[in-house]
Amino acid sequence: MKSTPAGPARPPRPHGTRPHASRAGVSVVEFLVVIVVVALMAAVGVLGFERLTAPLDDEALELAGLLQGARARALSTTGAVRVEVRPGSATVLTARDCTRPANEWTSVTNLNLTFKNAVKFVPPSSNVTTVRVCFDSRGRADSNANFLLTRGSRSRTVEVMLIGSVRIRT
Repeated sequence: MKSTPAGPARPPRPHGTRPHASRAGVSVVEFLVVIVVVALMAAVGVLGFERLTAPLDDEALELAGLLQGARARALSTTGAVRVEVRPGSATVLTARDCTRPANEWTSVTNLNLTFKNAVKFVPPSSNVTTVRVCFDSRGRADSNANFLLTRGSRSRTVEVMLIGSVRIRT
């Protein structure tokens, strides 16, 4: 072996091999890193897609919150609070008690809801387009009420029970 002035001698390469710097292809570690990165990107994409389908859940939560807010208002004011849900919107009204005639109800402007994102309220029948539920001063509902919301083929039902509790069913 010959030695060079810069350092010790290097052993000769076996015949037919190339230096490390010019080796073609990828290592297993590099391949696995690429697979992990692609999997992470796919996971982020799936989560983003799920968020696109969440408007129905958001609207159901908003309607449930509106109903709970109306019940809380009835409890705090010792009066009656009625929620009227019709295709496109929900309106909150107040009166002294649930038996008052229509001309004695006053609209509460900061407790209204407009359905967005192609979410639709489906009335229970074609001749009943508005569903009403009234909460008395004890927070009880005057009837069991179901509000069916749809978006495409998906649906959620917001249910009000006689005791005043509100839940969302899938």
